[in-house]
Amino acid sequence: MSYGLVFRVGAVLMTAAVGGAIAWVVVGFDRLNGDVAGWPRVEVPGSAQMQLEARRYILYLEGEESGDHPGPVKVVIKNRRTEDRVRAMPYKSTFGYTPGEESELTAVATVTPRRAGLYEVRASGADPDALMDLAFGDAFGRRLAWIFGGALLLGTVLGISAIVVWIRGGVWAQRVRGQSWSPTG
Repeated sequence: MSYGLVFRVGAVLMTAAVGGAIAWVVVGFDRLNGDVAGWPRVEVPGSAQMQLEARRYILYLEGEESGDHPGPVKVVIKNRRTEDRVRAMPYKSTFGYTPGEESELTAVATVTPRRAGLYEVRASGADPDALMDLAFGDAFGRRLAWIFGGALLLGTVLGISAIVVWIRGGVWAQRVRGQSWSPTG
């Protein structure tokens, strides 16, 4: 076995570390954007019927420059069968996300229906000409941690493996030549 082969194996591992981490992030954001595109929406102003599960939803205002939306959005959510209303609580941070070039999502409220079912959703805003939608989605924190944490872990493991291969290859090459090896040269 030659040191050239060892060097190439290390180079392949390092390339896989960088390429794998980049691919992990690209695929993660592609899946995230696909999920965001599938969220139920209602125009602001407007109304819609939507099937909601008994879980927490974050309401995102979506549109061009939604972070600078004109005034508060009022939302009324009623269970179609029981007529029970679901209370919307203000979102406690200013989280925003841009899934594409043409729109932004800004978290504005949270809702938690007590039971799954068909709901009537009415949304109104201060400016009816703002062309906004209200999207019912999930929190991004865990997904972003999975995307960046996975890329970091993949890149670190493969990158350290490449460095170990290079060091061990250097030690092996010097031993084969009959020289002793030390970290200082």
